[in-house]
Order: sequence, then structure tokens, then C-alpha cells
Amino acid sequence: TGSWLAQLPGLVRLYVRETVKNVYFLAIVISGAGFILANSKVVGSIFGTNTYPVTYQVIDFASGTFALFVIVVTAFYAGELTWRERDARMALIADSYPTPTWLGFTAKLVTLFGVQALLQCVVLVCGVLIQLASGYAKIELAQHLALLFALQLPDDWMLAAFALAILTGVFIGGYNL
Repeated sequence: TGSWLAQLPGLVRLYVRETVKNVYFLAIVISGAGFILANSKVVGSIFGTNTYPVTYQVIDFASGTFALFVIVVTAFYAGELTWRERDARMALIADSYPTPTWLGFTAKLVTLFGVQALLQCVVLVCGVLIQLASGYAKIELAQHLALLFALQLPDDWMLAAFALAILTGVFIGGYNL
């Protein structure tokens, strides 16, 4: 099992590189970031009263606006990672490898986790840009990191695990974990 675990980082690197270089991924991320930035005029306004764009407001707005894009990327790339071998007509060859099935599943799951962490970085950058463009210089990077990576990212990871489990057939016996 030690040699199989050594293969995991290589598989994850391969899957992440294929995902991030995909034109659709870039289009979805750029359009999501543009959507956040285009609608950023409403940040700092509560019931018509102008306020400073403090960190919790900006993160709440940016992550809420970007949530649909995270769901779309998660669903699309969970399917893409799951069906990649079948689309290339390599599924039978990949299934005949002397590696356990959990290795491919784990690599795909870790890839989705990494992609979602990258998406949270996009939200963080957009939030900081919104604050700076509004003339608010008290950024509070620790609060950005805590809200996005400690509170929101685990929820996204549960969504990724559920999507991948449904698509691979874990619940119906497709994988023997």
C-alpha cells in the first residue's frame, strides 16, 4: 500500500493541471469574478444607508454571489473527473491496472478539494479588490481567511464529496472502498 500512496500526489497533480487548464474552467471563474466585481456597488449599503465595506460584509456578498459558480464548477468537474477515462475509451484499461479503486477516487476527491480552495482564493482576491476600490484600507486578511477557508470551504468539500460519490456510484456498489 505504500507504493500506491506514493502515486496519489502525481495523480492529483495530473487531474488539477487538466482541470485548471481547461477553457471552460477559466471561463466560469473569470465570469464569476466579473459578476462579483460588477455587482460590488451594493456592498456597504444596508437598507439604503451607506456604510464602510467591512470585511464580513464584503465576504458575505462575494461568497454569496460566487456560490452558484462554485456549485457549477463542482458538479461539472466531478462529472468530468469521473467520466474522463470513459470518454477517452480508456476505462477498461484503467480498470485493469493493479491499483486499488480507492486510489482514483481519492485522487479525484482531493482534486475537487483543491479546485474549491482555488475558487475560495478567487473570492478572497475579489473581496480585497472591492474593499480597496471602495477606499477602505483596513483589509483584515485573517478574517478573510477564517471566513472563507475555515467556515465556508468545509461546506464546499462536503458538496464535492457528495457529488463525486453520487457520480462514481459509491452508494450503489460501484467502488469497493
